[in-house]
Amino acid sequence: MSFSVSQLPKSEIEIEARLSWDEWKKYVEQVLVQLTSETTVPGFRKGKVPVDVLEKHVGSERVVSDAVSRAIDDIYRAYVLEQKIVPVGEPSISVDSVTRDGELVYRVKTAVVPSVVMTDWSQKAKEVNKKFLAEADALVVSDKDIDDALGKIAESRAALVTVARPAKTGDITVIDFSLTKDGVIVENGTGKNHPLVLGSNAFIPGFEDEMIGLSANDVKEFDITFPKEYHAKHLADQTGHFSVTVSLVQERQIPEINDEFAKSLGKFSDVSALRKQVSESLLLEKKNGHTEKHRTALIDSLVSLSSAELPEIMVENELHKMEHEFSEQLSGSGATLDDYLAQSNKKREDLLKEWRSHAERRVLAGLILEKVADDRGVNVSADEVEARMNQTLAQYKNVKDVEKQIDLQSLYAYTKMMMTREAALEHLQKI
Repeated sequence: MSFSVSQLPKSEIEIEARLSWDEWKKYVEQVLVQLTSETTVPGFRKGKVPVDVLEKHVGSERVVSDAVSRAIDDIYRAYVLEQKIVPVGEPSISVDSVTRDGELVYRVKTAVVPSVVMTDWSQKAKEVNKKFLAEADALVVSDKDIDDALGKIAESRAALVTVARPAKTGDITVIDFSLTKDGVIVENGTGKNHPLVLGSNAFIPGFEDEMIGLSANDVKEFDITFPKEYHAKHLADQTGHFSVTVSLVQERQIPEINDEFAKSLGKFSDVSALRKQVSESLLLEKKNGHTEKHRTALIDSLVSLSSAELPEIMVENELHKMEHEFSEQLSGSGATLDDYLAQSNKKREDLLKEWRSHAERRVLAGLILEKVADDRGVNVSADEVEARMNQTLAQYKNVKDVEKQIDLQSLYAYTKMMMTREAALEHLQKI
């Protein structure tokens, strides 16, 4: 049995293997044993069919084909383990030559985890850490920060009160409207009981200004020209005629921030206790934000000092992951990726092309963290990995869900990889 390995561009390799008949005939024998137990041949009991009769019945081509598949799978896996090759994705396999009682020659092409070249990264990490350590010591929460946060809390608990006066900025008007163009109602151009916060700029530019000064039961007609980049292309840069009826004007009454307000929010004895809690929360938020910026700066600095030939499959996988993440973000606001593509007049391919450089950076960043972990002996124990896995599995209602949807071996490998990267980041922050 002999192997030769050729290095290909973008961290791919091609393995050529040559096996003599003596080295791969056992796989033919294994296939024949399995077929004997599975195949029914007229005139013979299952499991008692002579080999020559069995081969004639199923065809020698099938026997050889199945044996070759077994041989390649078995020997390829053993070889990459022995040589400590880390394949990425599914390999491409081609058989150069094979004959019964003769030599088997095949080739396996696969992407592998690339080696990362990093220069002077430890010194760069020290420089970044020095800068962010000084900034961390200066993190404080001012009285204005607390006042602003309490103001937002109070606004979120504002009561809506119907008022008998003209609407002004900050009010909510409930309206019926219709939109016509050349005397014809446009598609999706009507609305009933539509709430509109004046000053929010949530509607067509200029529309909310037209509502200022109107009271309940007022009717108003006016023209508006839609923006050139309006998402509904049939209205972009077009002038439409609106007819609006105001059914309700409501005022937002924001509660006063006092002891009573503090008690209404939970176990706070007075407004001082509330301010203390808000101050602690804001400081923690600032520290967490600072930590994220610190980590991003570390990764950016190491990426600038590193290079690697990234396999196409790793970049493609990262792009698919980014697409899934983006779809999840959109679904949180009630939209879909198709909605976004239609509104932005883009194709999926355009989006992936835009993201490609960022995907490459993310792949390289992950490889860098794994190299840091390897170089500095940063390890994550099996117990820690299993504990994190259990947190993931706890999201599933029952064991059957887990069995159907989760490959536990893959989940373990993925969890260990992510935890190792996290540990490497923490190590970098301490250099």
